[in-house]
Amino acid sequence: MSAWQVPVLVAYPYWTKQTSEVLERHSGRFRLMVDSGAFTAWTQGHQIDLEDYARFLRRLPREWKADAIQLDVVRQPEATRANLLRMADMKLGGCTLMPVATRGCTEQYLEEVYEVGNYVAAGGTSGPSGGPWVEWISSRAAGRRLHWLGHTSVPRIKRWRPTSVDSSNVVAGQRYGYINYYDRGGKLGTVGKKQMANPPAAFVRTSRKRGFTVKELQRLGDSEAWRGAVRPLGTARRGLASLVHYTHHLARAHDVERHTGTAMFFATASAQDLQSVFTAMDLMAERGTL
Repeated sequence: MSAWQVPVLVAYPYWTKQTSEVLERHSGRFRLMVDSGAFTAWTQGHQIDLEDYARFLRRLPREWKADAIQLDVVRQPEATRANLLRMADMKLGGCTLMPVATRGCTEQYLEEVYEVGNYVAAGGTSGPSGGPWVEWISSRAAGRRLHWLGHTSVPRIKRWRPTSVDSSNVVAGQRYGYINYYDRGGKLGTVGKKQMANPPAAFVRTSRKRGFTVKELQRLGDSEAWRGAVRPLGTARRGLASLVHYTHHLARAHDVERHTGTAMFFATASAQDLQSVFTAMDLMAERGTL
């Protein structure tokens, strides 16, 4: 896949001036999806104003061609439907409106939302209980454009070939002190800081495929390498574990899309997370591993 554009998802409540600056620096290198952040706001007891969200979307650069997930209302299907119809009548600049179909919706409702927009986001897919819902909506979508919000089961991706999925797993490594490593088949392995004295052979082998040298990987034995966010690779150890982690997730997303056609969007929670994606991409491009 030549000139691969990385799929990134940013939720409206997390968007800052720095988010726009990162995307402006890397214009042409990404595909953008904007989430309304309704669920995040709901868990925090906040409410998102639909008009504010629409104004924000109109201000985004047209050349980004963002897909914008409608503002839904958690556990209120009628209010969600009303918001969809309101947004369908709004001008959203260069953004394309994505309706939301939440767990438990009827087949009739799914047909209605596809009449509003041909790229539908399936909500409520995360967690063990999300599997049956993913199966149901994927079978009813019948080859139409569908996005799974927070569900990245590779066996299901291979079966249903949704247009796209998303996950925030890429940002979890630094938070919880581990590195995911990727070989093939969409599966991720996990290695922790304590294992660096004698790291798994598969981790070393696959990390070298990402472009790291043995000498660079040996730095992971230093606890300093596990502190801090991703930064460009240099002699300093800080942030190295996060950088390795991001490169493996990029390799996995690239591989899954190449083999299944499904784009795996990186759900980022900050401008720093977003920049980390591009820093890891730069290293892999420099070393010819992406």
